[in-house]
Amino acid sequence: MLRQIEADYEHRRWLDRVEIRFRVFGATLAGTGITGVFWLTKYLIDQGDPAYAAGVFGASVAAFAGLVIRRERHDG
Repeated sequence: MLRQIEADYEHRRWLDRVEIRFRVFGATLAGTGITGVFWLTKYLIDQGDPAYAAGVFGASVAAFAGLVIRRERHDG
């Protein structure tokens, strides 16, 4: 019985490590995506297309806000 308890404990520790890796990967991916949106918006403004830049930026902000709201509702 003690071996089973130890095995369960080790399994939970492994799952915790996997969850941390996923969270770090997700944060890195989100940061990269946000940075890309800013660069694309700046590029479009520099090219003289502020309307397209506003559309790209607005759509990206709306998508990001939707993800954040969905996560808060899911976690709560």
